[in-house]
Amino acid sequence: MTIEESQIRLLYAKAKAAFHECAASQAPQVREESGIHYEAIKVRCDSVRICFSGVGTDAYLVETKLNLLAEDGEPIGWYCIHEDEDGSIVDDYLVFD
Repeated sequence: MTIEESQIRLLYAKAKAAFHECAASQAPQVREESGIHYEAIKVRCDSVRICFSGVGTDAYLVETKLNLLAEDGEPIGWYCIHEDEDGSIVDDYLVFD
């Protein structure tokens, strides 16, 4: 399986949009856990992973992970989404260190 750079950029863009939606919907908890307002959190692309189920190529998950940084660049946590083979988000994780 080959993945183009443009596809990776789209995966990161989707993850960034999902992070902003998640953080906005949980703004009080994000501020409590991170110590800063969610709009001040910077995101940095970390990794894209593909995990196949079984021996075929029909079923798989794509994990796109972002690093979360404070305004001064210090890491404060990470966010990732899992998408199925149809591109639907099936799970997401927001973790603060």
